Amino acid sequence: FFQVQFFFEFWTARLILHFLIEFKLSYLANEQKCLSQSTSLVWDGDQCVDREEQPNFYRYCKESSDIEIRKIVNVVRYVLDEKSCEGAFAKLKITNSLTLEYRFLKNLKPLDRLTHLKELSVKGNQISDLSNLKDMTRLTSLNLDDNQINDISVVANLLELEEVSIKNNPVFDLRPLGNLEKLKVLHLNGDILSHHEKYICPDQAKSKVLTELCTQIKMHSSE
Repeated sequence: FFQVQFFFEFWTARLILHFLIEFKLSYLANEQKCLSQSTSLVWDGDQCVDREEQPNFYRYCKESSDIEIRKIVNVVRYVLDEKSCEGAFAKLKITNSLTLEYRFLKNLKPLDRLTHLKELSVKGNQISDLSNLKDMTRLTSLNLDDNQINDISVVANLLELEEVSIKNNPVFDLRPLGNLEKLKVLHLNGDILSHHEKYICPDQAKSKVLTELCTQIKMHSSE
């Protein structure tokens, strides 16, 4: 009986070991095949992925050693409660709202291909460049409060925006907001009318909220 049991366990162990070896060899072969096809391809655990087609967050998370890039990547992973790049990437693909507030972030580079986002808040950082938002055309809400922004020209292309907040930023040129027909809520710096001479309004605003604001600014400017 013991001899039969020994042989049974022995062959079972051999079969398992054989399976594991075959699996590993197949894995390595697929990885090698993937990497040999193109320099833009990477092996992502179980599939061949073209990194040029991936959102920049995934690429930066995997490859970048830049301190500022690593900072925003780590903040996103923390906010999403995901330690791995793969896990964070998977959540980002189905996340419509992202809040990265008061994290001392200086740029938004890893986010520039997250075109499905509808709500984004980067309040309380050190951001001055918004160029990485240019393709986020589905955004309906954008909070940029308490940063170092003076140019919001990129916002002119985000036509789905309904709510924009840019308080405590040196933003005085409001012309990029003129094309936002769906804009309903706009938050600017404190007492705007006390500094009305600094603001530049569009010739014609498509939203009611900006039309009313610019009417007040022009009235004070003519006094």
